[in-house]
Amino acid sequence: MMKFLRTLKGIIVEAQYRFDNNMVETIRDLLKQIYTGNGYNIPPGTQWSTVQAVYPEFSDVCRTKEGIIGPKELAHPGEEQYNWSIVNRFDTNSAVHNKIKELHTQSGDEGNVYTWVTNNAVDLFTPNGRYINDLVRENLRTYIKGEARERQAINILSDKLPNITLQKFCSGAKEDFSKGKDLIVTLPNGSSFSTQVKPFDTKMSRRWTDPEGTVYYKIKSTTYNPTQYKPTNVQVIMFVDEEQFIIFANEKNRIVKDGIAYARFYEEPLITNFDFGIKKDTGSPQIKKVKQHFSYGTNKEKEIERLELKKREIEKLIEKLSKTKNK
Repeated sequence: MMKFLRTLKGIIVEAQYRFDNNMVETIRDLLKQIYTGNGYNIPPGTQWSTVQAVYPEFSDVCRTKEGIIGPKELAHPGEEQYNWSIVNRFDTNSAVHNKIKELHTQSGDEGNVYTWVTNNAVDLFTPNGRYINDLVRENLRTYIKGEARERQAINILSDKLPNITLQKFCSGAKEDFSKGKDLIVTLPNGSSFSTQVKPFDTKMSRRWTDPEGTVYYKIKSTTYNPTQYKPTNVQVIMFVDEEQFIIFANEKNRIVKDGIAYARFYEEPLITNFDFGIKKDTGSPQIKKVKQHFSYGTNKEKEIERLELKKREIEKLIEKLSKTKNK
């Protein structure tokens, strides 16, 4: 019974944290169809365009991908001067997705949720729609949290790296939407790097060691997926929870996705004030059984040779770091 409950809990947690790509594509396609008039009447006071095309006087402040402009009452907070709609954020907002699924359940419809979304697109995504206020409320809730987190990130970076210049993008900017850049940090010497800012769970994020002494940091963040951020676009991953923070280099070959909500970092943080503690990784019981079937580890000479090689490389690194430290 307990095993069944654990399995059920795992399924529920996985469903909660999985990013729904089908919903992303469904919403994205519908928004374009509605606001370009493809099978729909374009809502009054709106158009499908870019900020720089409609409001060229703001092009030095905000250059966006194509999306919904107007009406003013649905303008994204802080972007009312050029009416970039908050509805543009519905496609990638998991809280909005969950609310849509809740509305679908409440409707009594027993069919496919994506079909229901298509059939109710006007009520969900247009200014006078039946459900629009529910979805805007969800989006604003997550936006407010994200803004507070980014402000804290700016304070941390400004404190740790004096005299830097910080650039933050508007909500529809290509840099944020397609490249994942939340902030660009420019140092006094003119060099710069881009940062993605994410929340993390302080209770579930820990430093681990495996039986061979490998140290890694296992971070729980339900919105971070390491496969989404190319090092050419994002060089720094910053996790923030109120006053606590962790900053890692986005070194792709040292970051591994671990299940739905976790990532492993196989190198030290660039800087952090978070007390990780340390836990022992004893390995998966299932994998141990598989290894037994293949008599893995019975060739002690090969195991010693492999560990000696690892030991030599570690010793070389320690020696190199010690020389640098003593300079």
